[in-house]
Amino acid sequence: MRLHANSLVFLFVYVFLAVFLFVQFQKHTVFRDEEDIHPFFRRQPELEPTLNITEAPEASIPESCACKSTVTGKIYDFCYKLPENPKTIGKRFDCKYVDDWERVGNQFIFDLPYPDHAHFPESPSKFIDLHTEAAPEPVFVTAFNNPFFRNGERLISSIRKLGFHNKIVLYDLGISKEHLEILRNKACNLEIRYFNFTNYPDYVKNLKSYRWKAIAIAETLRDFGAIWYLDSSVIFEKLNVSHVYDLVNCQNHVRKRPPMLSSSARDLREGREAHEDGWNREIWERNLKECRKGQYLMHGYSGHGILSVTNPAVYKYFPTNPSELKKQKAKMYDAGFVYAVNTRQTMMDVVKWYFLCALQEDCMAPKGADLGCMFDGDDRFINYAGCHRAKDTPADLSAVGTPADSNAKGTPAHSSASGTPDESSAAGTPADLSAKGTPADSNANDVVENSTNPLSTWCLPINSGMIGGIMSVKSLISFILIVADRLETSRTIWVVCIDIIF
Repeated sequence: MRLHANSLVFLFVYVFLAVFLFVQFQKHTVFRDEEDIHPFFRRQPELEPTLNITEAPEASIPESCACKSTVTGKIYDFCYKLPENPKTIGKRFDCKYVDDWERVGNQFIFDLPYPDHAHFPESPSKFIDLHTEAAPEPVFVTAFNNPFFRNGERLISSIRKLGFHNKIVLYDLGISKEHLEILRNKACNLEIRYFNFTNYPDYVKNLKSYRWKAIAIAETLRDFGAIWYLDSSVIFEKLNVSHVYDLVNCQNHVRKRPPMLSSSARDLREGREAHEDGWNREIWERNLKECRKGQYLMHGYSGHGILSVTNPAVYKYFPTNPSELKKQKAKMYDAGFVYAVNTRQTMMDVVKWYFLCALQEDCMAPKGADLGCMFDGDDRFINYAGCHRAKDTPADLSAVGTPADSNAKGTPAHSSASGTPDESSAAGTPADLSAKGTPADSNANDVVENSTNPLSTWCLPINSGMIGGIMSVKSLISFILIVADRLETSRTIWVVCIDIIF
């Protein structure tokens, strides 16, 4: 077959493009060890090389913060430190809870402040190392008692109707035998756990203080590695939540991140962007590219800041920077709708303090804390409104100062919680202080299918008709632009397949 001169020109262009793209993909793509792919170019170095630390972690724990286990003799640091200034130290949590924490956190071989613990090689524990493995399949976790049985039944039904087959773990906070039997008969793959209040102080029995929630989250993260925690008032509405998982699993392949903006620049950006009102694909793509989200993602924005609904007594355990908490970026997120993975960062920076605050009588629900908020006009951030959200504040405060963001703007499964009794009480407080942060957007509608696959193949068929001149210069330019876009925004490994048919 003889080729026309025009065909030869197009063939030359396509061959050149194919070679060029192949070289670019080999240079800029990081391949994982488990993939049977061998690039021609040297693999890029890891973003965060592990350190060989031989000094015992206990040596760095101040005596005033140290608590010794009566079971193992291990020393734990029970003082929360402000991440931006580790010299700012909170009041030590009571050492009588060290065995409780060790029972929940018995996988924790090391207990160092960030960033030291982030560089430790993976211990022989069940910590998930997202640099080398994907997050495990999550279980759904919820908890309720008899008055909220109908809400809980609706939640479980919504999960199954969408097609999720994941295990559901239900903490029984006081459900009648009749209702338990109904759930066992209706729901498959349901594990019912009786919450043993006798293991904890009597005030944990006060369900409206929400102390049980932190305990349930800590236990299930320990046991399963990844969870969706959902209050009984939540209704799950989306089956495809891969966009949420992408924000966590990006740790496995993102090696070059754009530089982090300064605090003032982030303040300006936050002031320009509207408060969350659904999924924002642009913000999600930016978050994915930066890959700085934490692995404790809260999804429901409460409509106000942390400072305005946090009883000042909490700050003795969670010292913070008041000027930062008054900013628009210090939003409070609902602790009743969470996706979390059992990484060292999640457990040491967020869950540990959330758990200890739940056990400390005057931390999660200080005496005199009031649910009624008196906001000053339209102010939802700057001034204290005289109320306290016990369910959310500890989680938000634990996460607000962590180097990685924790909020997940947008929510895959919208919560119709407003107005339900188990949502309205003391919700919201110490996990917010430990975990704040990130618009992890959660709506799944616009997410590319298979975005979590380790390898996606993108084939561009080129046939003799195209080479013969059918494909115009305009089409060629469009083709180049598409390729450039893929090179810029791809989150997985893309392979260009050129199929030349004569």
